[in-house]
Amino acid sequence: MTDVIVIGTAVTDITAAPMPPAEAWNEKQRIGGIRMTTGGDGANQSMRLAGLGRSVRITACVGDDTAGQ
Repeated sequence: MTDVIVIGTAVTDITAAPMPPAEAWNEKQRIGGIRMTTGGDGANQSMRLAGLGRSVRITACVGDDTAGQ
């Protein structure tokens, strides 16, 4: 039995870190790395609820690009 059905977004979050403080920015910035992680309200809430032991189903549109596949 499903406890929760989530309807929302499922996207890829792209994060660059670490970033220096804004006052230290120049034309070019050095970053330590780039991470691609699951994101979007629907996906984030679904994963959080599942982590709390709930049975979760999500309904979301996913792109047919590399990240969506």
